[in-house]
Amino acid sequence: MATAKSPNYAWVVATGGFFAGIAAIAGPQIWGYVSPYIAEAFKIAPTDIAWGASLYQLTCGVFGFFVGMLGDRFGARKLVALGLIGMGICYILGGVTGGASPIGPCIFYGIAGLFAAFALVSLLPKLISDWFAPQLRARGMLLNVLGGTATGALMGIILPVVILKSGWAVAFGGVGVVLIIAGIIWFLMVRDNPYDEGTIPLGYTPEEAERMRAPELTAEEKEAKKKEDRANVIKALKYPVTWIFALSMILWFWMFVGANVYQVGAIMEAGFSIKVAGGIGTAIMIANLVGLALWPTLSDKILSRKLFFGGLLLGAAVMYLIAFFYLKGGGNNTFVLFAIFVILGIFTITAPIQQTLYGEVYPPNLRNAGPGVLITIATIGAATAPIIGGWWTGLFGGSLVYIFLFTALSAVGAALVAIFGLPKTGGKYGDPLLEKYLEEEGK
Repeated sequence: MATAKSPNYAWVVATGGFFAGIAAIAGPQIWGYVSPYIAEAFKIAPTDIAWGASLYQLTCGVFGFFVGMLGDRFGARKLVALGLIGMGICYILGGVTGGASPIGPCIFYGIAGLFAAFALVSLLPKLISDWFAPQLRARGMLLNVLGGTATGALMGIILPVVILKSGWAVAFGGVGVVLIIAGIIWFLMVRDNPYDEGTIPLGYTPEEAERMRAPELTAEEKEAKKKEDRANVIKALKYPVTWIFALSMILWFWMFVGANVYQVGAIMEAGFSIKVAGGIGTAIMIANLVGLALWPTLSDKILSRKLFFGGLLLGAAVMYLIAFFYLKGGGNNTFVLFAIFVILGIFTITAPIQQTLYGEVYPPNLRNAGPGVLITIATIGAATAPIIGGWWTGLFGGSLVYIFLFTALSAVGAALVAIFGLPKTGGKYGDPLLEKYLEEEGK
């Protein structure tokens, strides 16, 4: 028999999301820290092993295609735990195999992308929408983003010290251990559905919760639902918003992955130490906290989420341009450099808004399959980011500083596609696709 819980258990689920958030940053950012030292050990350029980061994004995208369907069967609790633990094991193996060749770390980092598909965001929108009413969802997602932010801040402080003292392989494996622990904690804290726990979503009245509750299914209905789940993938592929949002997200990934893979190397190329580069990474994450305090609550109350998403990206683009011109112009004042990236960090914390958008741009019957398909397409596109970023810097003599011009242009493109292509949802618009779905179902 289900154990009765308070609706406030939703915050326990959200806190579990904090530990899942570790993967969101430890996944893409670790390569930016270790790859310059792997390249140095084997006397090659960081762009020569950028395929490791591309393989990570590719496997994450390909296997992300199946995550939505599996989420309907097994739930986020089991799958995200599997993803976190699997990523951790791959990181440890990547560190162990890196003594003789750069191929081992690249391969195991690429395999980690398979597990990242389960650990990252595609299952979280439905989990949060199941546990929280619309006006609380961005705040429910906040702890997941905070987990990533805290991870990025600590990585910027700890990894440079560990790398300089013990080597990149120890740093790689150490992050793997953290991911394994995070997976265990996630599994212990999270539950998939409030109704199965004898409670209701936080923010709904009992009457509203009953209206939203999915009916109990017979064995025949469950089998029919499996077929429907497969059909939902086709529906999501045919849904125009999937492709519009995917284009915006591919450009967003070009910005995000491009910065994560090459930012440390670019700052070091400009004459600063890895401790400064790592400190800037930490400063960005601390600045993200300012954005986390502002944007989710505002996006729940005013405007629409797509305008917030696009506006933040345009602000990030301006700061990337300033960073590019400062470093390219020979700027060497550490305080000024930190100031530029702190302001940048306030704008780059788009995750709680876009992750909520992943669910809200779809009707409820597509909120597992839809985000899974969307993230699959976007992440496959993201696999090109390290290679295209490397090609872009090659156009300018191989100077990694030009990556900031690349990230600025990518941010502008992502913003414009989202602003002009996505439906209005969130804030004062509520959850219109949910309301339309309920009307069509006669609820």
